[in-house]
Amino acid sequence: MFNITSLSTKLTDYFFALRDLWNVLKRKRSSKIGLSIVGFLSIIALFAPIIAPYDPNEQLLGKALLPPSLEHPMGTDHLGRDIFSRVVYGSRISLTVGLLVIFIGLLFGVPLGLIAGYYGGWKDNLIMRIVDILFALPDFLLALFVVSIIGRGLENAILAVGIFSIPIYARLVRGSVLYIRELEFIEGAKALGLNSFRIIFKHILPNVLPPIIVLSTLQIADAILVASALSFLGLGAQPPTPEWGAMVSTGRYYLRTAPWVSVFPGMAIFLAVIGLNLLGDGLREALDPRLRRLT
Repeated sequence: MFNITSLSTKLTDYFFALRDLWNVLKRKRSSKIGLSIVGFLSIIALFAPIIAPYDPNEQLLGKALLPPSLEHPMGTDHLGRDIFSRVVYGSRISLTVGLLVIFIGLLFGVPLGLIAGYYGGWKDNLIMRIVDILFALPDFLLALFVVSIIGRGLENAILAVGIFSIPIYARLVRGSVLYIRELEFIEGAKALGLNSFRIIFKHILPNVLPPIIVLSTLQIADAILVASALSFLGLGAQPPTPEWGAMVSTGRYYLRTAPWVSVFPGMAIFLAVIGLNLLGDGLREALDPRLRRLT
């Protein structure tokens, strides 16, 4: 039965939790910088059709390789396409890639970590041996291997990068569950006769969320980097998709004559990654009471 009092209490708790989180974040300058960068890029991605002055795929060969100007703030590429418009639309693609990769990691990695950490035994051994195998390969090589099998393309690149994020979540969640399952409130829940499913999702999972949130922020940055690298090699986004890595790859042929073709999308990648990393560090400090006491 719907309980308006319970809902009101939960909303109040969430409000105060967010307020406390903001109070911790705003005390650290790097966290505010990271949050500002991520917020700025998110706004650009959300309102890309309004912000971009041109169609990102419109070709005007008569305006090829024009330097930055008032008409084209970041210049044009070899096909006369406005680089500023392509960078703006590229923010939408890169952030979407990062979010989809995180979704894949959460969808598979979190349940695997919960099962391995809570039940232990042969389930833990089986899951963690698979995780160890995936960890044996560097993330980029693993993504490169997957793309080489399933084929090039942005969707396949997302899937490939998402696969390497699964063991990272599984190992993090397992480690947290191994600690939480031995606490007294879990023993009390078992004594009350609660089934394992309810204990895992109602009592254990909420206590695992803080490290998951921090990891997700950092993993979005890694996902953008790896996806951009795959696109740079021609295995990710395909022309004429305005993806940052693909734009850097196209511009490498014109580094001496028109360096802006690669420089601006490269700066966008750098800005996104540094912003997400700064925000992730701030969230880790805000959500970890032990680190909070040291500041």
